Amino acid sequence: MITGYVSNIAKKAMSLDKDYLVVLLVFMLVLFSAKAYASVSVPDQVIVSDETTFFVEITNDSDKQVDLKVNFFAPIKNEIVAPSKIAPFGKANAKITVFNTKYDESTELNATVEIKMDEKVEQKNVALVFAKNSSTSAFAGLFSFSTFTQQIESFSIFQWAVFWILVIVAAILLIAFISRVRNRV
Repeated sequence: MITGYVSNIAKKAMSLDKDYLVVLLVFMLVLFSAKAYASVSVPDQVIVSDETTFFVEITNDSDKQVDLKVNFFAPIKNEIVAPSKIAPFGKANAKITVFNTKYDESTELNATVEIKMDEKVEQKNVALVFAKNSSTSAFAGLFSFSTFTQQIESFSIFQWAVFWILVIVAAILLIAFISRVRNRV
């Protein structure tokens, strides 16, 4: 009798395990079949002089082409350049240019970037910090030293090692090239 009682408990436990497995399987299917629709990368803070441009990276994580609409809400004149569609699993960049005509140095405003992909809407906040326009060169927009230093600060140790190895190899090749040219002349 005791043996039969134990087998009944074992059968009930096994049937409960199957139920749990079915629920777990359904949960996993729902979880992994519902893909994220989009991911948006926006800078947290933008330093604004007279005319400042920043970029918003938008990634379409779905398996279909979607319509794209980018809006920028701020009490300042702005211009948005963005594609109207994003390919499946594709990336797009929206270029937002902000024109300062009325705000003084050290003023800070909150702005919102709104991304509409078909019916999904995602909003990201951006802090606009106003500064004096210190650039007097016509080429200031082509090469910004502050942007360059920000990019250098984000290098990892491995990237620095590869960078310096490539610099040394380039220097050796340049010296070898110059010595061969001098020997031919």
